[in-house]
Amino acid sequence: RQALLNDPRDPVIGDPKAPITVVEFFDYRCGYCKAVAPEVLALVQANKDVRLVLKEMPILSPQSETAARVALAAAAQGKYAAVHRALMSERALDDAAITRIAQANGVDPAKADAAALNAHIADVQKLAEALRVTGTPAFVVGDRMIAGADMDALKAAIEPARKPRSSTSWTATVERLGSQSARGRGDAHRPRQSNASGRGQINPLRGELGSAYMRLGMRPAR
Repeated sequence: RQALLNDPRDPVIGDPKAPITVVEFFDYRCGYCKAVAPEVLALVQANKDVRLVLKEMPILSPQSETAARVALAAAAQGKYAAVHRALMSERALDDAAITRIAQANGVDPAKADAAALNAHIADVQKLAEALRVTGTPAFVVGDRMIAGADMDALKAAIEPARKPRSSTSWTATVERLGSQSARGRGDAHRPRQSNASGRGQINPLRGELGSAYMRLGMRPAR
């Protein structure tokens, strides 16, 4: 649970103490991530009980990793939100654009701890692998995952998270669905391929995902 919801290295947008957490795994060169980014930010702004935890998951290109490093360097320098928005808004995100955005926002990537950034990105990738997150964007809200850029599904997942959930009900959910495979199709980018067939679906974290949650000692947000 700590690794998913409360890693102090992860940038957070919204009230850090908000009771509902939306976790997003994303890549700055993912077209679907870019398309949905304004709506995700608007959702957080409109719902003061929701905070957005951003998991930098650069999987699509070397520029993806460069952008993630610049964004995390910006976070360490207190400038993440502006840099995040700029990187997401840039259509042709090449090295020159990344450098321009960093300079425009007064971010010096050379001041970042390279080893710490390497460890952070690697830890996010390990977490994604444990949760079987193979493409971006992917959202986790409580015990539900939205694989793909589907705002309707994301909004629908937030509503149940507003209701108290007992540990007993979570255990029962894992036991009931433990034998099933996690399924989710939607608008998402994956390394070396993309899948644009179908809209994202709300899927309980079940089967391998539920087992991974338990292995990591995590429970859904309340």
